[in-house]
Parts: sequence; C-alpha cells; structure tokens
Amino acid sequence: MTVEMKAHNKVLDVAKGIAIMLVVLGHSFPSNVFTGHTVLDQTATFIYDFVYSFHMPVFFCISGYLFYNAWISHRSGTVKRKAQRLLIPYITFSVLYIPLRLVASGMANSDFEGGYWKMILGISPNGGVWFLYTLFIFFLITFYLIRINNIKIILIISACISIISQLGLPFSQILHDVMPRILDIFRFYIYFLLGLYVKDVSQKENNWVKKVIFFNGKFKTLLFLVLFGLYEFGSIKFFCVPIALLGANLTIIVSQRLKNNEFLIYIGKISMDIYLLHGPVMVVLRWSFIRIGLTKILIPIAMFTISLGIAVLISRYIIHKIKLIEFLCTGNKN
Repeated sequence: MTVEMKAHNKVLDVAKGIAIMLVVLGHSFPSNVFTGHTVLDQTATFIYDFVYSFHMPVFFCISGYLFYNAWISHRSGTVKRKAQRLLIPYITFSVLYIPLRLVASGMANSDFEGGYWKMILGISPNGGVWFLYTLFIFFLITFYLIRINNIKIILIISACISIISQLGLPFSQILHDVMPRILDIFRFYIYFLLGLYVKDVSQKENNWVKKVIFFNGKFKTLLFLVLFGLYEFGSIKFFCVPIALLGANLTIIVSQRLKNNEFLIYIGKISMDIYLLHGPVMVVLRWSFIRIGLTKILIPIAMFTISLGIAVLISRYIIHKIKLIEFLCTGNKN
C-alpha cells in the first residue's frame, strides 16, 4: 500500500470515527427525558437535530466511495459477501434486542409495535440496525441496476426524490409507518450514489472533485450554519439535502486535518462495532439513570461516555477474540 493510499484511508477512518461519535451523541438524548419545555430541553433538541442533519449521510457517502472497485469490476461473490457482512449482524442484534424490548420498552428512543416477523422487511425491534438493512439494499440496487453511463441522471433523480420525501408530504408518513426502508431509500440513496460518483471522478486526470471538496472550508461552514439555522428555526425543509452534503463535506475536511489522530482512526476502524453495541448498552443505562434520578444535564453526558467506552471494550476484548461471536456480530469469518 502506497503512502498516499495509507493517508487516504486514514482520512476515511477519521471521518467514520467522527461520524460514529456523533451517532452515539445523538442517541444520548432520551426522548422520554427531554420534553422541550425548558431551555435545557430546547438545547438538547438543537444538538439532536444538528447531529441528525448529516451524520448518516457521512456513512452512506463513505460506503458508496468504498464500494466503487467492487461495483466497477462487477466482482463475483460481491452480493454474497455484503449479505454476510450486513445481514448476519442485522439478524443477531435484532434478536438480541427482543428481551430488551420486552423488559424495558419504555426506555427505548423509538417505538416498535409487535410483529417480530417484520424483521425480514427491515423493521427490527432494534431500530438502530436499520442502517445495515438499508445499506444492503443500496448495494443490491447499485450492483445490478446502476452503470457508469446512467449514474449522473440517477444522481439528479435521487436528489429530487430525497428532497421531496423530506418535505413532510402525506405519502412520507405513510411510508414511515408501513414501509420505512423504502423511505430510507428515497432519503439516503443520493449520498451513497454520490460517494460512488466522487470515487469515479476522482480517478480522472483532471481531478476537479478534490478541489471542490477541499475548497474554502470557512465559507462552507458559514453556509452550513446559515442553512441549518433556516432549517431549524424557519422550518425550511427544502434545505435538508444541501445541509447533509455540506455536513458530509465538512466532516471530510476536518478529517483531513486530523488524519494522524490515532484515537479517531481507531474509533473509525471499529465504527461498525460501536454502532451495533452502543444501542443495547444505552437501553440499560437509560433505565438505570432514570430510576436513580440522575439530572437531565448528566444523563446525556453519562450515556455518551459510558456507552462509547463499553462498546469499545466489548469490541476489543470480546467480539474479536472469539471467532463465533465475531462472525455473529460482524459477519466476518476471519
């Protein structure tokens, strides 16, 4: 591996590290604790909305970028490997979450209305694993339907559909209630496809895409804050896609500057483990903290630090030490 490739991989690892910490942070504000009635509640809502405005698009962009080589070469066995890597952890953490739902359903951040058979449709008792199921669908769509000669037009169509689906139109709520993974495709496929396109363009001799990505971070930050302010306080939902794109771009810019940060690199490398593990840990923590009467301001701080720490420890000292557990939790046979 060349020095340039190593540096490039470090940037992506740092980006994943930043994004997964934002995921954990976003989940650290229990909806049954912060009700919006005080300044603290409103601050928690602001932080929550800020995190959710772009943290998952970052993961989808990176996933699309990294999928490029398998896609363009149409490697045999790609779909099987992706199914193993994504669906086995999806099933494992869906099943493990069932007892938590039965015992502490009131402590969860999202509702789940019965019918565990719905897991085959991507409706899991563990709401957090939606990403794995959706990402697998993205791999399938891209591998079988998307080609280099139609990617631009599909990018434009995907961007329009993403904006429309987030404007609060009636069909959006229907899809959310009945077929949420379809709604995920409408909302997020643009980011996966964009990552794929950026990888393709970045390999051309006239590499304008890097200039665009790293152009004027201060201006992009200001634009992001203005658009987010209009979105948050003016309810202008049309800006949802530009905000997500700017947030993902700024994450890469920050990651470039922090590419030698060993902590973020490590967190990025085990980001999938943290994504899967921190949710069940948080259910137990949320139940415990509310029962002992921990103050509102301490709950998200404790939830974030403890759940992140426990997830890292389980990943390091349990999951990757026992082959069967590693396979069930990561889909990795190695």
